[in-house]
Amino acid sequence: MKRKVQTRINRMNLDKLARITQEEFLAVRRVMATKDELTAMRKEMATKDELTAMRKEMATKDELTAMRKEMATKEDLHVLKEEMRTETVKILRGVDKIITRFDIAEKEHAAHTILHKRITDELHSHDKRLKVLESNV
Repeated sequence: MKRKVQTRINRMNLDKLARITQEEFLAVRRVMATKDELTAMRKEMATKDELTAMRKEMATKDELTAMRKEMATKEDLHVLKEEMRTETVKILRGVDKIITRFDIAEKEHAAHTILHKRITDELHSHDKRLKVLESNV
């Protein structure tokens, strides 16, 4: 009886293995590209001539090295940044002087305008009083 049970278990394992293998092959087959899909993909790929033409347009290692020598380094940029800061400070100081002068001139103009208004108001007041005095005489 033991032997019958063991054979049955082995047979079940082989059947199970066959079923699992078949399922995996079917899964792979579903994922695989078809001939038409591969042909369409191939049409989208660059040809050797196109790649050669692109390569001619690309910069060579020597050209890139030459360009790199012409480019500013971090130190160059740092120096330039510091120069810009000092120049900006100079410009802001100059603008500050101009604004201060403008502010003083604006205040003087406002004071001058108020003084003129007061003188004009007094002149009108005197003129009215003179007319009143002249009408009484």
